[in-house]
Amino acid sequence: MRADLVVGALEAAVAAHGGDVADVIFHTDHGTQHTSGAFAAVCRRHGIRRSMGRVGSSCDNALVEPFFQGLKRELTHQRRWATAARRCRTSHPSSSNSG
Repeated sequence: MRADLVVGALEAAVAAHGGDVADVIFHTDHGTQHTSGAFAAVCRRHGIRRSMGRVGSSCDNALVEPFFQGLKRELTHQRRWATAARRCRTSHPSSSNSG
């Protein structure tokens, strides 16, 4: 994955949250796109704190992965959605308060 894709996705997420992302912690792996200067610069510009687990350790994901597995199973696989945007708003309620 290229760094510009990650930077673009992060910029889109910041815009979706109205630019108010100071002190958000962004946890990633050690992929080159996340260790790039461009990614570091956009994080600094928005006040985002970067976090990375140790190389070769899956423990940092051990707690969060079962949570998202349950969320996906209970929230998205149990019902039909009129649009993908509606599903996204339900899965990530902080991204939009409109129904």
